[in-house]
Amino acid sequence: MKIDFNKIFIMSCMFIIWGTMLILLFSCSPEYHFNRFQKKGGKVECKGDTVIREITTTIKGKDGRIDTVREKVPYIEYLTRWETKWKYKIQRDSIDVIKYQTKWKTKEVIKTKRIEEDSLWWFWYILGIATPIALYLLIVRFARI
Repeated sequence: MKIDFNKIFIMSCMFIIWGTMLILLFSCSPEYHFNRFQKKGGKVECKGDTVIREITTTIKGKDGRIDTVREKVPYIEYLTRWETKWKYKIQRDSIDVIKYQTKWKTKEVIKTKRIEEDSLWWFWYILGIATPIALYLLIVRFARI
């Protein structure tokens, strides 16, 4: 049995072409769904963030002089649900990192303070042993008189 690759290639190309034509002709656009949403009484509550963008334009004059013009243009930036979710995830992760760092630094400070406070433990140990002995000697000496 002989396989004809030309026919297979032509059939696959036709399938791809007809498939894309069907999708383009019979699929509905996002505007269609948005208009239906508004007709049914839906209200748009999404407000975009106003971002000021700086546009720099370089103009070359006739005499070879170059002028640079900078304009600040307000631009409304709409974030999708995914972008908003990602932005808040990054903020939450950075807050977690800051919490971990402050917790770690606090533990380090507590350790250093304990080391500084515990540096005189031997003094209290010797004082605790020497005080009863000194009191005992004083009591015995003055009790004999």
